[in-house]
Amino acid sequence: MFSFESLAAYERYRARFGDDPEFVAADAIRDESGCVVRYERTFMRPLLPDDDLAVPR
Repeated sequence: MFSFESLAAYERYRARFGDDPEFVAADAIRDESGCVVRYERTFMRPLLPDDDLAVPR
C-alpha cells in the first residue's frame, strides 16, 4: 500500500516511471511474461483528521 499527499502527487509519481530505464525494462518483462493478469488501484481518504486535530485540548 502506498500513500500520497494528493492525487496530483500520485500523478507526478506515475509520470516519472516512463523515464526510468529500470522501470521500462521491468514493465516490458511484465508485459511479455503475462505474469500480471490485472491490477487495481483504490483511492481512499483517511477517516481521522490530522494528528494535531484528533487530540482534544
